[in-house]
Amino acid sequence: MNFKDWKAWVSRLPWTMKWFVLLILIRPLIDILYFLKEVSPLVSPLYIVGVLTPVMIVLCLLSPKMPRTTSTFFDFVINAWGALLAINCILMLTLELSIDSLQLVIKQITPYLLILYLRRFVQSKRDLIGLLTTFLYSTVFPFSMQLYERFIGPIGPTVHTRGHDRFEGLFADVVSYAIYIMGAFLIAGYFFLRENSDKDFRRRALLLGIVSILTVMGLVTMHHTASWMVAAMLVGLLSFFSIRKGQFSTLGFVVVLLIVGYIGFGDSISERLGSSLQTDIAVLEGEKEVDRAFHGRVWRWKMLGAYWMEKPALDKFLGLSVSSMYIEYSMLGSGIHNDFMRVICVTGVIGFLLYSLFYLVLFQYSVRLRVEDQFLLIGSILIMLMYSITTTPTLYPPLLYLIFSIFAFAALPKSNRKPPFSSQVRSSRPRKTHSAVHV
Repeated sequence: MNFKDWKAWVSRLPWTMKWFVLLILIRPLIDILYFLKEVSPLVSPLYIVGVLTPVMIVLCLLSPKMPRTTSTFFDFVINAWGALLAINCILMLTLELSIDSLQLVIKQITPYLLILYLRRFVQSKRDLIGLLTTFLYSTVFPFSMQLYERFIGPIGPTVHTRGHDRFEGLFADVVSYAIYIMGAFLIAGYFFLRENSDKDFRRRALLLGIVSILTVMGLVTMHHTASWMVAAMLVGLLSFFSIRKGQFSTLGFVVVLLIVGYIGFGDSISERLGSSLQTDIAVLEGEKEVDRAFHGRVWRWKMLGAYWMEKPALDKFLGLSVSSMYIEYSMLGSGIHNDFMRVICVTGVIGFLLYSLFYLVLFQYSVRLRVEDQFLLIGSILIMLMYSITTTPTLYPPLLYLIFSIFAFAALPKSNRKPPFSSQVRSSRPRKTHSAVHV
């Protein structure tokens, strides 16, 4: 989708959808203003957006301008998990009513509301391409910031970790940086695989080449082990689906990019990966204690796991807020450094089983998709699962804007997932054609 088609797509959206496109575009700028929360929550754009997003979603879901969609087993799983999540959020507010508790509740409920909203937003492949293009446009600012740090100097605080400096730009943490870099690489790989892409081969190759080089530069700059693993996974998937699709030119192009990347950054990659994995390799070889693995996170997980085991059975099955006398902030927020454990603490074992079923259903949906769409969906699932080992990706809305858009597309009926015949034909159709999928 070129800029002209993207602009035409946006112009046809009703207000219930247009605001979300704008939010995706400006979210990187909002994220760098996180420090204003120290002045006051009332002047923090990040807090304001955090509060207004759930409100806007609810208003849009109640609006007749919002398309409706047929309920599926996917929606049943989402709503079952969402109901358990909502109950625990209400219980949190009964335990403590404060700015901190409201902030925690908003963070917990936002992922559920986002998937509900995007299930109504994404009604065709054109909608998916529009949102992917929007996210790609939003990465211009993070990539520009990355280039500045690479060639001029850090513009924000640096963290010295595992023998190297980690650049985080103006973001609050390195994961916020990584979200845009990995998201851009996923989208560029998808556009390169598409047969019916509006771009010719040279333009698609140029996009993938530029994003790939920026991705490698970002990985070296961020010095974030989890992102290295995610990037390797995406390269492997892109190569695998290129072979499956018979696009050996794509595979050849990926190999060329790998060679160029090795020539240009081989020494830096080897040095930084070696220092990043040094402790974990020592753990595997028995030279260091298991508690040191994952940058010492295993020790924290064991400690919190032992604390969780002491909780009543009801809390274990339904969530820590069911019978607790206070909010378990250390167990319910990002400080737990593992999204699987966080989901168990928030919604209990039952909630975790529903959350796991959510991904199993998506894997099942991937079988019925076109090859390039399989790459996009499986890549998105693995990004979430791999980051969940050492971080809490469901608490990063910018990542969810992208990933949940892809999940929503995968849940569409087959007729809605067909690629548009041409940008000219589709752009001439009014947005109201979405009403054809109303229940």
